[in-house]
Amino acid sequence: MNNNIKLKTFIICFVIVTLLDFSGASDSYCDNETNRSVKVNPVHMVVVFSKFKGEAPDESQAPDWAQYIFDGNPGSVPHYWDEISFGQIVVTGEYLPKLYELPNNSSYYADNLEEYTLDLLNIIDNDSSVDFSLFDNDGSDGIPGSIDDDKYVDFLVLMPLSRPHDFISGDATGQARLNLSEIYNTSDKNSQGVYTKIDDYSGCIATGQNRYQAIGLLCHEYCHYFGTPDLYDVDWDDGETDSAGIGYWGLMSHGLLGWNGYVNPSGPVAPSAYTRMLLSCIGINNANLVDLYGIHRDVRISDVGYESGKVYRIWVGEREYFLIEHRRNDGIYYDRDIPKNGILIWHITEINSNSNELLKICDLECADGRYSDAGYPMGEIADTISGGDNLDFWAHDSGYASNHVGNLGDSTDVYDGVTFTRFGTDTNPDSRSKKYNSSTGLEIFNIHPEGVEMVFDVNAPPFTGWISGYFPYIGTSYQRFMDSRGTIIPTQKISAMYLVNYGRSINADALVTVYQDSMTVDNLSLCTQFEVQKAIERRIFEGFSPDSSFQITRENIQPDIFENAVRDFNYQHQETPLWVQKISFEYEERSFPSVIELSQNYPNPFNSQTFIKYNLPTGSSVTLEVFNILGQKVMEFDRGLESAGIHTVNLDMEQFPSGVYLYRIKGNSSSQTRKFLLIR
Repeated sequence: MNNNIKLKTFIICFVIVTLLDFSGASDSYCDNETNRSVKVNPVHMVVVFSKFKGEAPDESQAPDWAQYIFDGNPGSVPHYWDEISFGQIVVTGEYLPKLYELPNNSSYYADNLEEYTLDLLNIIDNDSSVDFSLFDNDGSDGIPGSIDDDKYVDFLVLMPLSRPHDFISGDATGQARLNLSEIYNTSDKNSQGVYTKIDDYSGCIATGQNRYQAIGLLCHEYCHYFGTPDLYDVDWDDGETDSAGIGYWGLMSHGLLGWNGYVNPSGPVAPSAYTRMLLSCIGINNANLVDLYGIHRDVRISDVGYESGKVYRIWVGEREYFLIEHRRNDGIYYDRDIPKNGILIWHITEINSNSNELLKICDLECADGRYSDAGYPMGEIADTISGGDNLDFWAHDSGYASNHVGNLGDSTDVYDGVTFTRFGTDTNPDSRSKKYNSSTGLEIFNIHPEGVEMVFDVNAPPFTGWISGYFPYIGTSYQRFMDSRGTIIPTQKISAMYLVNYGRSINADALVTVYQDSMTVDNLSLCTQFEVQKAIERRIFEGFSPDSSFQITRENIQPDIFENAVRDFNYQHQETPLWVQKISFEYEERSFPSVIELSQNYPNPFNSQTFIKYNLPTGSSVTLEVFNILGQKVMEFDRGLESAGIHTVNLDMEQFPSGVYLYRIKGNSSSQTRKFLLIR
C-alpha cells in the first residue's frame, strides 16, 4: 500500500445529508479551528448501533448486515477506499455487537443532538466489555493505547436505527462530527495510565437503516475529513430553486446511495473528478492530473478509475477551470451502474457551493444542453446562460421534477463520441466563463471512442487567468532595449496594448487577430501562452529577427503600474487584469542545440521552489515530468507547443516531502533527465 495522503492538520467540515423521498439536501458548517491534529489515513473505524427508548423492543444486537460494512469485499467501506484511491487511503473497522438503548424516546433528542451523543457515550463507557483505549491506534507502532498514540479515539461512528425530524437538521441522516462542545473523558486508561478522550472530531453520526445506506453514508462523511465539500443543492425554497447538484455522478452528492437511489440503494458510486482531485486520487498523489494549454490533437484519455487514467484540467480564469474525465461502466466496481461510457466535462468555480444553480462550485456540463423551459428532451427554448439541464430541473418536489423532466443523471449527460462530439463557444452547453459570463475560447471537439479510450482535440486559451471580455489587454511594453551597437537605450514609454480575439472557429488554421495594429497570426500552432506574445513582440520591434538579433525575457508587472498605463492611454476598463507581463529585449545571437539540453535546476538543493531551464533544437510539443526515487510519477506539466530556444519553468514542490527526485523534459523525438534534491 502507498499511503501518500497524510493529513497532519486540516479543515473540519460539518456536513449533513438529507435522505428522504429520494432527497439529498444538506446544510453545512465549516470550522477552521481545531485544537488537535487528527490523523485520518490510515484510520480504524468503530461503529456503535443505538435505538431510542421503546424502539425495536425485541432487538438487542447489532443488525445482521453490520458484518458486511468492513468485510473487505466489493461494496464494503475498506474496499471502496482502497479501489478509488489505488491503495493510498486505508480504512479498517469493526462494530460493537450490542444495540444500545438510549434513556429517552426519539422526540426528546430532536434539536438536542449533543445530548444524544453524551447519553450514548455514557452508556458505552459503563459497559465493561468496551475499552475505549483500544480504539486509539494512530501511532506508528500498531499497538492500541500505547505511548505513540494521541490519547483520543480515532474514529467513532454513532449509528441510530432511525431519526426524528430535526435530529440533526430537518431530515438529515449524517454529519461529519459528533456534536460535542467539550472533550469527553472516558473511564478507560491507556497503557500509560492516561484516560482516553473523545472530541467533536473523533468521528461522525450516520443513520443506517440498511447495509447500503450505512456504507454510503460512512464513505461520504469520512470523505469530508479530507476537505471535500458536498456537491448537491443544500439550500432551496421551492422546486424552481431546487436542483440535484451533480446527482448520481459522485459520492459527495446523491451518488452516495448508488444509481438506484433511496428506494433501492446499492452503495456508493465513485467520486467525481473534482472530488478525486481534492483526495489526490487522480493516479497516485494526483500524478495523472494534467494541465492543458494551447492546441492539442488526438488527446487520449482512459478510464479514470484505473491508476493510469488521467484527468485533464483547462484553466480559463482565476479559480475557474474545466476538468475532463472518462468514466466507464465496465471498469471499476463503483462505476458499474453508470448509464453510458464516455467523457464527463466538469466546470469548476471555486467560489461557491452547489446551491446556486447558475454558479456552482462543481457543475457537470451535461451534453444534452440547457433550456429555460424544461430539461432534455422536452426543453424547447435553448438558454446556455441562465437555462438548466435535467439535473437543474430535478427537485425534491416530484411533481415539479416530472413536469420539467428533471432527473439525477442519465445517459445523455455523457459526451459519448457518437451523439455528442463537441463542447465549445457555440454549442449547448457552451464553454463560457460562469464567473464573468464571457467567452473563454475553449473548444473540445472530434470527441470519439477508440477501443476502451476516448480521444478528442482541444483548442485551449493560450492565456491562463485571462478572459477577453473583462481583461482585454495583454500588457504594456516597458523595454530595456539594446541596439546592434551594444548601446543600452532605457525607456519607460508605453509602446502598445493589444486585444486578442479568438473567434469561433475550431479549425487548426483559425486566425488570432491582434487589434490596434491590424496584425494577424495565421498559424495557430504558435498559439501557446508565450507564442502569441512573441508574435506581438516581433510586431512591436519590426525589423529585428528574434532568431538572431535579440532574446525575449518576461517578468510580472505590478497591477497598479498596469492600471496607470491603462489610465494614461485613456481606455475604459472594467477590472484590473489578473495576468500581465513586462517585456524586455536584449541583444543576443541565438544558436540552437542539436538535441534537447536540460540544465541543472537552480537553486539545488531547494526548499519549495526551483527553476528549470531547457533548450529546444526545434519547435516541439513539450512535457515536464517529475518522479520520486521509486520511479513513481508525481507531477506532469503539458507545456503544449514551444518554439526552438531557451525556456524556463518555475517548479513549486511545496506539497511534496524531502528527498531526491528525477525531472525529465520530453520533446517530439528526444528527452533528457536530471536529479534534484528537495529539503523541507
